[in-house]
Amino acid sequence: MLEIYKASVENVRELKKNRKKINQLVNLSIRNKSTDFITTHTKTHALVYSSFAETCFLKIVQTPNGFSDERMQANKSTLIG
Repeated sequence: MLEIYKASVENVRELKKNRKKINQLVNLSIRNKSTDFITTHTKTHALVYSSFAETCFLKIVQTPNGFSDERMQANKSTLIG
């Protein structure tokens, strides 16, 4: 479980850097009025953002001592009942 958390932390850092770079490319394409590149970079940004959100969620779920099994079971019974 700790390995998954550590990998998630690294992935979040990397995806954050990539989001920043792609955002810069989108802005540059807008300034240069390169409509082909605007579309391509925007779709790429959406894909990277989706991966970023998923990895952030995985990191939160895998946080050591963050969610115990007992707490998860209590939450399930509260939601169901």
